[in-house]
Amino acid sequence: MHGVAGNFYGSSLLQALADGLLQRGEDVLRINTRGHDPVAYIPSGQGRVRVGAAYEMIADAHLDLLAWVERARALGYQQVGLLGHSLGAIKVGHFASLPTELPPLAFTICVSPPRLNHRILQADERYAATFHEQYQEAKERMQQGKPEALMTIRYPQPMLISAATFLDKYGGDTHDYFGWAERIRNPCLWTFGELEVLGQRPSFRGCDAALRQALSASSNHRVATLASADHSYNQGRGELVKLIQWWIDSTDPPV
Repeated sequence: MHGVAGNFYGSSLLQALADGLLQRGEDVLRINTRGHDPVAYIPSGQGRVRVGAAYEMIADAHLDLLAWVERARALGYQQVGLLGHSLGAIKVGHFASLPTELPPLAFTICVSPPRLNHRILQADERYAATFHEQYQEAKERMQQGKPEALMTIRYPQPMLISAATFLDKYGGDTHDYFGWAERIRNPCLWTFGELEVLGQRPSFRGCDAALRQALSASSNHRVATLASADHSYNQGRGELVKLIQWWIDSTDPPV
């Protein structure tokens, strides 16, 4: 699954991962959620609805993932795993942490998930004032009854975003994976690039070591940091493919 404002065909990282896994004998489906692209439209019973990264609620991705998993099983696949990059990693990880009557996932792979935590973002040495200003603007628009009013933000990344979506992603800690990662019961691989965890962005800085410590009691999780890799793994994509394939091969089939 793609990251924020992405789609199934636009990511060179997802293309590289798909190609590498296909060459190693895996079947791969690259998917969209309703949060694809900056702004998009989907049909509904009430006509066309605006979606995309500007309007998405992260929890809605659960419905999309459920549909894709059910579709894969309907096609005859008994071993189904999920992989997401960046915001997509948060979506697949949170989905895997929820109780469900579905057959268990074979694995979950979370590639470079950012920490969506208001306290951490507010503490950014360089962008605290910018973040606070954006947060206040989002709250004011909500109080004015304008949840879909678009804002132009600079941080955590430049984009158009509705007030409601800004607060959903950045107004609390509901989507911070440190709050629910340990509830993922299927085998789960977490990967980070060395450059992002050693960098200045607080949503990534040091989170690999902290996550290893938080999950140290769980044998279902592995946290890996790839040397010289950035958030998009422009260096080390081959190593990332090998690591993912090793993880898939080493996991026990779900019962």
